[in-house]
Amino acid sequence: LSEVLITLVIIGVVSAITIPIVIANIQKKENVEKLKKADSVLRQSILKISVKEGAPVGDFSFMQNDDFFNSFIKEVDTVKVCKGNVLGCFTNNSIKRLNGKNYGKFNRSNSLITNDGIAYGWDSRYCSGKGITLEDQENCIGRFIIDINGERSPNQFGIDVFFFTVVDKKGIVPAGSGSNSSDCNRTSDGIMCAAKVLQEGRISY
Repeated sequence: LSEVLITLVIIGVVSAITIPIVIANIQKKENVEKLKKADSVLRQSILKISVKEGAPVGDFSFMQNDDFFNSFIKEVDTVKVCKGNVLGCFTNNSIKRLNGKNYGKFNRSNSLITNDGIAYGWDSRYCSGKGITLEDQENCIGRFIIDINGERSPNQFGIDVFFFTVVDKKGIVPAGSGSNSSDCNRTSDGIMCAAKVLQEGRISY
């Protein structure tokens, strides 16, 4: 009986150690697949809107029109629109950096959530480096902020929150596509992780 009890204790200890790791790895894989889906949704929907707008190939200036977000709503499987101060798409709390520190809040006045739980936020008034080249920064149209599980936790860059920049003549450019992508690690911000995750097909940090 004592041997059986010892065996059960050992099994319990091993399970307590390994199960959280297995669950975390499964969650990472799901996050990667959702990010890939979000990337595809952005590219396809913008292409469809471009055709409807009659925009020349590679010309994404139409996305700076006030009406663009309304067109985007119609192109994706929207279940909720969160314009202005409406809550329910992105968390109302601070976004976390990859290193665990608070990032603060960002403009989410034009945001929505789709039936798969992915939140999309659009901002045509703000463009910053976000790990893209200087040339892309000069031709920046706006940016998308993606939270692959909506307002649910952890709401952390590089884990479930990712940046995409829209660049004229190029289209969707994931953050970290430029030379400055060094912050995609556990000691930094994680703001520039989108390109790394999409290229590697995994969350390896």
